[in-house]
Amino acid sequence: MTTRSSLTRDGTELVYWTWPGAAPPTLLLHGIGNYGRYWDLFADAITGRLQLVAPDARGHGESGRPAEGYAPADFAADALAVLDRIGIKRAVIVGHSMGGLHSINLAARHPERVLALVIVDASPDPLPQGAERAQRLLIGRPERFADRDAARAYLERTSPGYTAAVYENRLAFAFRGEDGGLVWRS
Repeated sequence: MTTRSSLTRDGTELVYWTWPGAAPPTLLLHGIGNYGRYWDLFADAITGRLQLVAPDARGHGESGRPAEGYAPADFAADALAVLDRIGIKRAVIVGHSMGGLHSINLAARHPERVLALVIVDASPDPLPQGAERAQRLLIGRPERFADRDAARAYLERTSPGYTAAVYENRLAFAFRGEDGGLVWRS
């Protein structure tokens, strides 16, 4: 069972999701443009084996969007605030893409809080073409979709080859309803 919780740090609401399980506690940090529930399929696959915590990074998912405060130290402090709220002193940190960079930063700044570090599809020094691709994906994407079918068609065209469950997860958590259509959460 997934539980939604939140806290406020420096005036910004930070939403996080937890799944019950055994030790070790595991913090899951998502990539750019994603959200904590991005990890749902992973959580379902290992149900009960690990205690999972997945925040929506600031500016992503259901978390607040402050005008500033997007430095690596801010993301690390947010992640630690979530762990502190739950009472977790040390955790396995898993980071995907941008979350991998934030994981590296967190581990470098607070090694005493890290049991292990798992980096997925990230580089500590991203190649210029990777940054350019990320910018194209975020800047060039439509801001609004008429309905779920239009959003799904866009996802299937720009990210082909995923399972139906992945597309459904994206539709459920990457978008929010607005004026009869769908807009990105982040």
